[in-house]
Amino acid sequence: MEVCAYYDIPVFDANMFSGIYYKSAEDNNVAETGGDGVHVNAAGHALLAESLEEFLLEGYYYETRSVKDGGHNYVNGVCQDCRLPEPAPAITSQPKSTTAAMGERFTFTVVAMGENLTYQWYYKDASMESFAASSVKSATYSFEMTNFRIGREYYCVVTNGEGISVRTDTVKATVPLRVSEQPQGVCVNVGESAVITVSASGECLTYQWYYKNRGGKEFAPSCYTGRTYSVTMADFCHMREVYCVITDAYGNTVTTETVTMSRQPMELKIIRQPENVTAAIGETFCINASAQGEGLTYQWYYKDGYMSDFALSSNKSSAYSYSMESYRDGRQVYCVITDASGASITTEVATISLVNKGK
Repeated sequence: MEVCAYYDIPVFDANMFSGIYYKSAEDNNVAETGGDGVHVNAAGHALLAESLEEFLLEGYYYETRSVKDGGHNYVNGVCQDCRLPEPAPAITSQPKSTTAAMGERFTFTVVAMGENLTYQWYYKDASMESFAASSVKSATYSFEMTNFRIGREYYCVVTNGEGISVRTDTVKATVPLRVSEQPQGVCVNVGESAVITVSASGECLTYQWYYKNRGGKEFAPSCYTGRTYSVTMADFCHMREVYCVITDAYGNTVTTETVTMSRQPMELKIIRQPENVTAAIGETFCINASAQGEGLTYQWYYKDGYMSDFALSSNKSSAYSYSMESYRDGRQVYCVITDASGASITTEVATISLVNKGK
């Protein structure tokens, strides 16, 4: 039934109109609503204003009265199905914004009061200018969280049998801010890339990495503002600590674990073997040995012509250097080089010879 703001009742004589009256089918007593809020139009119809809608009771007869020749003329009302319009649907529980991890279901529900209610949900992505109707036509909207649903907005229109509608609040489905994969420490060779990465879920995430070098007191913000922290390994980067602060679209933050990057221990390897030398009496000779590695120490051994085995020298440097004396003629030397891990390597044997013998 179409609902009108006014109820149209015919009268005999608009100029002699006195009021609108009503009575029930079972009761002959007539009660008067009064003339307030009632006016007569040019067609001779009394229009019942909204202010008198409380008198429109279903099952009652309505009539107008006009005064003519000192008496009353009655006209039966034409509406025996008079009733107030159905009230607009009343939302008793609004849907609430929610979060769901990727792959989990999120649900919105609206609870409303009214007759013959229908539901229509609408949605809008960030790239859309306006809301679009969804396929959901029930009080509950439930879907699995996917990338394209992150941050999507929703509302529901509830309509009763009279076509009167009410709209819910607008709500949003987001993913919670959380670290899904913590960064891991790395150990690489000098000159290689040290790459540390974090994975997180949330909406419109931003990243800020912080670092502290070995021996440093406080962390400082780095220039890296993405998911990945990457530097070329060098000695000054060895034992550097890093962590990341992640922020979502709503200002929520989460801090990752702190991890360490380090360089691989250098392989212990001889770079320069000691070489034979000759020197005159009183000249200084020098035999060098060099190696790559970490925390290197050197230990020289020597053997003169009369000795059956090599003996430990007091020389613990990378160079075996002395003033030439006759007793050093024919001396053989070698060096044992040890790194910080305890690994060691032995050089080749070199010989010291005296020049200008017998002169």
